[in-house]
This record gives sequence, C-alpha cells and structure tokens, in this order.
Amino acid sequence: MSKNNKSQTLESLEKTLNVVELLKSERKLTLSQISSKTGLPKSSVHRYLSTFRSRGYIVFDGSHYQLGSKFLDAGLRYRERTPLFQEAKHKVDELAEKTGEVSGCFIEEQGKLVYLYTKYGENAVKVMEGSELKLGAKKTLHTSASGKAILANLPSTYVDEIIQEHGLPSQTSNTITEKEVLLDELAEIREQGYALSFEEGEMGRNSIGAPILYESNKVAGAVGITGPANRLNRDRLESDFPEILLGLSNEIELNLKYNQL
Repeated sequence: MSKNNKSQTLESLEKTLNVVELLKSERKLTLSQISSKTGLPKSSVHRYLSTFRSRGYIVFDGSHYQLGSKFLDAGLRYRERTPLFQEAKHKVDELAEKTGEVSGCFIEEQGKLVYLYTKYGENAVKVMEGSELKLGAKKTLHTSASGKAILANLPSTYVDEIIQEHGLPSQTSNTITEKEVLLDELAEIREQGYALSFEEGEMGRNSIGAPILYESNKVAGAVGITGPANRLNRDRLESDFPEILLGLSNEIELNLKYNQL
C-alpha cells in the first residue's frame, strides 16, 4: 500500500469512528444531523452507517440511527476476558453487601480510570442512584481514591506521561491540581496501602480505594468503596474500611497469582 493510500485509509477510519463516537453521546440521530455535526457529506455518512448496519453495530428505525447491541456484546466480552473482573466480581459483590455502599473494581487504560464493575449496596441504591458509576465510564485518575491507588503503583515515568497528556484538571475545589502535592500523596498511599478521596471528584462523595498488585508489584487495577460524604466521613473511612478493603484486595491478588496471570 502506498503512503498516500495508507493515509487516506486511516483518515477514513477516523471519520467512521467519529460517527460512532457521536452516536454514543447523542443516542439517536438522523442522517442530516450526523452529517451536520460531523461536517461530513451525507453520502459518506450513509456509506459508513450502511457498513455498520450490515454488521449489526448500528440500527435504523426508518428515520434515526443509533448504536446497536453488538457494541454492548463487544464491551461485555472485553470485560469478561479481563482477569481482574473474573477474580474480583464476586469479591466486589461481597464488599457491597458487607458495607452497604457502592463498591467497584477499576482498571487503568490510556492514562484514565475505567469502571470495570460496580455493585450497589443496600444503602447505596437510595443515595447514589443516577451517578456516573457505570460500565466503561472513564475519568481522570487523580480525582478518586481508586484512581490514586492505581497511580501510586504505576512506574514514575508513566505517571509523568499521564500528567503530561491529561494534566490535573480540577473537578471540585478539593481536587489536587499541583503535581508535587499529588506525588507526595502517592508516596503516602504506597506506604499505607490504600488511598482516600474527600470530595475530589464530585462534591458530596468520598471514597477509599486499594490497588490490586501482581508479579513484582505491577498494578492490575483497584477496588474501592464510595458513598455520600456525610456518611463516609474521614473517621469512618479511616477506621471502618481499610482492614476490610485490604483483606479483600489481598484475596483478589492471590487469586490472580494462582489462577490467571
């Protein structure tokens, strides 16, 4: 393939993915709306959509296009094949039942925190319903306890790359936005084995997270608990949850060591 043809192919693929990303954010759109929002000719958009429709990734109701369930199938297959999910799911369920709060497991991908699995405890369903703790959701690592637990155990050169690429954007007035302050906290997290977050990603929500380590302290992800700040205050986070969370993370690490990795 010539350099020009290769460039054109990659450009075409990028345009196609832009259409998919648009439908992911807008739910359903007409051909004209997609063309207008992407700046692509209707003929090109129609060609892209027709290809996806033929493979089951896009559905058309006669006037509007939207993502098909095949994307859901692909996402679920990705999750099911992730070693951390296989070993952590039942433990996260136990954690939610034991604490009554929102519990979850998370991984790092391309410098972002990815929600792999979330379980709502008895109390959490009432107070956290409608939150963004959903499968596949991504957020910056430095704004949550689980994200900081992962950051603390990544190679320092990679942490620098993440900060260089994504920065340390502020989500609330409590978000850590200075690199040196963050690095100091990451050192403390490595020392104590878990991370805390006090309304750093969202006002009214606190969290605690612990890393899942394997093979010479490489980080596979993290498990965490989150809930309303008035119930998960500092005293409770520091006294009630570390032992439970660290015990659970250790069990997952052992399972990963002997069963998967």
